Amino acid sequence: MDFSKKDFFFRAAEPLLIFFVLYFPTILQQQVGAGILNFDNPFLYITYFAVAVPQFLFLLWLIDKQPESSFADFGFRKPETPIDWLMPVVVAASLFAVIIASVLIPRMFGWGAPSPMETAPFSITNAVMLIPAFFMFLLTGYTEELYFRSYLLTVWSRLRLPMFASLLFSSILFASGHLYQGWFAVATIFIIGIVLGLWYFALKNIHLIAVAHALFNFLQLVFLYFLNFPTAN
Repeated sequence: MDFSKKDFFFRAAEPLLIFFVLYFPTILQQQVGAGILNFDNPFLYITYFAVAVPQFLFLLWLIDKQPESSFADFGFRKPETPIDWLMPVVVAASLFAVIIASVLIPRMFGWGAPSPMETAPFSITNAVMLIPAFFMFLLTGYTEELYFRSYLLTVWSRLRLPMFASLLFSSILFASGHLYQGWFAVATIFIIGIVLGLWYFALKNIHLIAVAHALFNFLQLVFLYFLNFPTAN
């Protein structure tokens, strides 16, 4: 696909503009001290869905308006085989492998990396709240994967940006949303972004990646619940 210089500039600038509109204000708020998300608080879900649902719909509209494109070009494909249905579990397992490696490898060299529990941005003690939390994470998975993988990687590849550069830039933007957790967590999330990007290029299916992302986050919350269970009951 050939572009004029002006058209190329606007197409390249559009993803960054969207990032600064949708995500950058939240990043600034987090730096002011958003703290740990309390999943026992019903107000958390109300405020989250009030913000995330319009973001999700806007991204769908944005993809629909891309010239000479269809939703299939952005990974909207039905799983076709039994193996496809298992892929979210496989992808989520690879993300947990990154978490485990991010703890074990630094400690092997005596660097004293913090445990995931020390940087986890979640807290929960009420098992009932795991139900709305699952749907919250599912929406998070779709919203973030729509932008950071489906939209960014597809648009930048059409601008002939090398795959490595697309993965690098998209993962930097993805990790920047976790600055409030500290630089070690940012580095880990950056690697997770690279892994998710590689899986997206391999599978070309946004549903599999988004569900894997949701499963990864949700299982962390479930683990935290059981970790807190003796003191919460």
